[in-house]
Amino acid sequence: MASLADVPGVLIGIFHVIVLILKSIVIFFVPKSLRYKEITERDVVLITGAGSGLGRQFAIKFAELGCKKLVLWDINDAGLEETKSIVEGSRYNGVRAWVYNVDVTLRNQVYETATRVKQDLSSSSFVTYLINNAGVVAGNDILELKDESIIKTFEVNAISHFWVSISTI
Repeated sequence: MASLADVPGVLIGIFHVIVLILKSIVIFFVPKSLRYKEITERDVVLITGAGSGLGRQFAIKFAELGCKKLVLWDINDAGLEETKSIVEGSRYNGVRAWVYNVDVTLRNQVYETATRVKQDLSSSSFVTYLINNAGVVAGNDILELKDESIIKTFEVNAISHFWVSISTI
């Protein structure tokens, strides 16, 4: 038998269910074109870590969605060229990719490359979408990591996002 103390919890649960039902009804009737932003030919997408893995998949997906201007950053030149050839291939009509070898942990290199990209694209504020994807995964127990590995992980996975974000506005 439920006590009086359980009543607020039950009411909160019922309220959550009602909110979810109402949200589902609204989503059902609102067209996708109003729920999602469309990629236009004028949009520029900058993807860090675009030489392989998720970065490459992001580049391919944006090309599939109709993005015509992709800026790809990575420290892996061969991977960048491969990603570029995939997205500029005949399958994705009219996609243009600019590739730059950038170590996102080097603040000055990020700033210089951003300036170069702005010049190459003839734009003062060039990024519509920024995908800060570059990352380091150690794959070890934290107690087994060397100091240099921990520092590099933070430089790439956290601090570099500030340099890239600041330089692309």
